[in-house]
Amino acid sequence: MNGRAYVLLSENAEVGRSEPVMKNILKWLSRRLAPTGPVEVPAAPPAASVPDAEAMPRSMVSSTVSSMRRADAMAEADADAVARWMIDTLARHGYLYQEVAVTEVAELFGERFVYTNAAGNRAIRKDVLQVFNKLAAGSIAWEIGPRAWRKRSSDQEAAE
Repeated sequence: MNGRAYVLLSENAEVGRSEPVMKNILKWLSRRLAPTGPVEVPAAPPAASVPDAEAMPRSMVSSTVSSMRRADAMAEADADAVARWMIDTLARHGYLYQEVAVTEVAELFGERFVYTNAAGNRAIRKDVLQVFNKLAAGSIAWEIGPRAWRKRSSDQEAAE
């Protein structure tokens, strides 16, 4: 109860009379907050039923479609597919951080393409990296500090 209501009750009520006032307030609140009739609880849909796309919110539909695509990609994925994804991502962004790549590969293609290395870091499987290096054909460089792959500049290609 806030301070103002307490002061009003204590100033206006005689000793022993505040209890009936509180009972009246509680009765009034219970009438105001009580449901007016029987409450109907909707029946739960059967567990096996899936709502059609029109009945689902748009975000849920796109999430469901994304999940289905991801599941398909995981089932069909091999080292070549993972390496091609890495090359495409590197081409789009210019950089591909190992930590981000490991997380994305595990999410998009499955945990079977990542492992924990001797240093305790999650890493991409060696056979995937071999295919990645073969597809890159010298057009990428590994940055030790940020632990990321990047595109080689034309100056670097001429120097090496």
